[in-house]
Formats: sequence, structure tokens, C-alpha cells
Amino acid sequence: MHEIGPLMGQTQVRAHEVGHAWQLALDGKACLEAEYDPQLDRLVCSGVIGPLPQCSRLAICEILLEYNAAWAETGGIRMALDRRTD
Repeated sequence: MHEIGPLMGQTQVRAHEVGHAWQLALDGKACLEAEYDPQLDRLVCSGVIGPLPQCSRLAICEILLEYNAAWAETGGIRMALDRRTD
């Protein structure tokens, strides 16, 4: 992961102390968490997009479900809501 970071431009890579996990600082505000699961041989990336406005919560949930239903077309990429409340 430390070799990939510089190839991504201004990205800074910080390894977590436990397991195969890294934090990729994309800019001053955005970051991406990456974790490698050796049993599944899969790299899982996650990040925060922003808070979910109450006024459009239902519409956004419908869009997320429709996107997840297209998993075959997206290569298995999924989107989800954070369990934390706003």
C-alpha cells in the first residue's frame, strides 16, 4: 500500500497497527479506509461521503438499494449507510 500511495498523486498512506488496514489521506478533508481480508483475498475500501439529509432520506435509501441490486454490472461495488445517527 505504501508503494501505491505515491502513484495516486497527493495521497498519504498510514498503516494501522493491527491487521492489514490503511488510511489513505486523499486531501485535507477526505480519506479512505482500506482493509485487506486474506481469507477472502479481497481489499475493502470505505469512506464517508457526507451526512444524510432527513428531507431526502427515503429517496437516497431507494437509490442505494437500486445501486446495490446492480452488483453484477458494478463488479460487486456496494454502498451503505453508516449505523451512526446524524
